[in-house]
Amino acid sequence: MSIGTRELMLIRRVEEELDRLGMRMAVSYNNRDNSISVYPKDENHLPCFNHQMSLFEGTIEELAMFLHGVDWARRYDLALGLKTDQRRERSEQKVRNRKLLDMIGESNE
Repeated sequence: MSIGTRELMLIRRVEEELDRLGMRMAVSYNNRDNSISVYPKDENHLPCFNHQMSLFEGTIEELAMFLHGVDWARRYDLALGLKTDQRRERSEQKVRNRKLLDMIGESNE
């Protein structure tokens, strides 16, 4: 399969958006052609999710639409005043702290 300039620009734009949202792209384990998966970057990003769990699977075009929807939902929440980035970060830190305390508790047993 050859890749053109349009596809290359789309891939780069998607990679930048994934990085901004704390996600990473990987080759899908599914046998579909041109299928990719998206995961949280690591344990510190998107702490509510298992960092080994796939958040999305599909083609690069489907991923671009998925990311557009995620971005729209975040902007809509901000417009309604439901969440702010600071509140989201505080909530994520609480989840990280709870996981750390659970891990410490398990190691003491």
